[in-house]
Amino acid sequence: MPIKIHPRKLAGPWSAGFALDFHTSSSTFIGYNSFGHPEFDTKRPPIGDLLYKLKNRGDLTALEPICEAAALFLQSWPIIVDAMIPFPPSNTTRKRQPVIEIATGISKRTGIPLCTSCVSKVKNTGQLKDIFDRAERDKILADAFIVN
Repeated sequence: MPIKIHPRKLAGPWSAGFALDFHTSSSTFIGYNSFGHPEFDTKRPPIGDLLYKLKNRGDLTALEPICEAAALFLQSWPIIVDAMIPFPPSNTTRKRQPVIEIATGISKRTGIPLCTSCVSKVKNTGQLKDIFDRAERDKILADAFIVN
């Protein structure tokens, strides 16, 4: 049975964009561990938990349910998707790149062509997960990609 998702529309310079759900529902600081690192009690919806496991724990068992949920959502759209173009990752140290792995899985399930070489990253930007200001993100990402 597919995981439960709660798609939400994303605003941006595109005609239609969606997230399958929130990544995190809540995160409460609970103290410091024995190494002095902060610890949190973090709650995530099912898709957020799977993404966390895949990206942060390298848990490849999370890949199939993510791809299934995304493929079912895409197939429910009343539009034709001509191609999927995954953006190059910020963190290039991962042995297997979650964005590429997910895009490949969705492509296999839907038959939507995948172009992993259509966009290349030409400038290191670092991770943007903690940068919420749109203008600041745009400045960091300026001239970071080229279309092949």
